[in-house]
Amino acid sequence: MTRHDLPQGMVRAPSHTGPNEGYMPGFGNDFETEALPDALPQGMNSPQKCNYGLYGEQLSGTAFTAPSHQ
Repeated sequence: MTRHDLPQGMVRAPSHTGPNEGYMPGFGNDFETEALPDALPQGMNSPQKCNYGLYGEQLSGTAFTAPSHQ
């Protein structure tokens, strides 16, 4: 398997291994992964305050939206 090193200063999100190792969590054909630790809310689908300055899906219909450049 190929090994990919992260660029300096980046942190890889921890892998959550549950009772079904190798199972990707998600609903239907929509799978969830996160590039930064705690980027996805746990136990809720539309939080009022999102981590990393993201906006929740109720504003645009997409899962998360980054703020626009001003």
